[in-house]
Order: sequence, then structure tokens, then C-alpha cells
Amino acid sequence: MFKKKIYITDEDLGRFEWSSDNWFSENSISGLAVSVCGSKSEMYSTSLEQAKKLIDSRQSIEREAIAYLGLNDIAHFSALDQLYLSGIYSSTENGVFDIEFGVNGWEDAYVLVHFKEGKPEALSLGD
Repeated sequence: MFKKKIYITDEDLGRFEWSSDNWFSENSISGLAVSVCGSKSEMYSTSLEQAKKLIDSRQSIEREAIAYLGLNDIAHFSALDQLYLSGIYSSTENGVFDIEFGVNGWEDAYVLVHFKEGKPEALSLGD
């Protein structure tokens, strides 16, 4: 049996689709995949507002994340100049979010930089 897809539209960011416990942007927003926390019936306002702020300040957040990655040698995984910002994952806690980088030439690889209190604190590598 097929499940009916559930959608919500935000007037600023467009249409989102429900999956598991998050809302995912149906289309890229300023070139990014965006995830917002919520329930099946709504996006949580704290997570949605944080996502909007992150999109608006993406360049400064990207610079912070790249600087953090430079301090944590990921050369065994990818050169920094091969990374591109691909996603923002907002939480319900202010200042807690993840940003995702894709890796040029390696379609399923990613680098996640985890932020807490608005600053990078950890990273995850995957493919």
C-alpha cells in the first residue's frame, strides 16, 4: 500500500514534503536542500525561523564551517576546494543546526558540520 505524501507550503520558502520526523524542501532554496523539524501537521516555528536566518546568512556560516574543517584535517577524505554547500538542517533549538557539503566528483559523499550555540563543534564524513 502506498502512503499519501504530505506537503506544507511556507510563503517564503515554498513547498516542503514530510518524511519521518522532518519537513524537506521539495525544491532547492537558493541552491540548498533545507530540512525543518516539525510534526505531520506543521513545521515548528523555531526551526522554520532558524532555517530562514541560516539561508540569509549562508555565506558567513559557510566560511565558519570551512575554517572549522581546515582546523580538522579532512584531507584523507576530500580537499576543501572540492566541497560545495548543499544543505541546511535546522533544529528546534536556537543555534543548533547542521550544514552539509557535497564533494565535487563524488556524488554520494558528504561532510556535515554540526553547530551548537551558533558555532561549529563537530563534523561527520560519509558516503
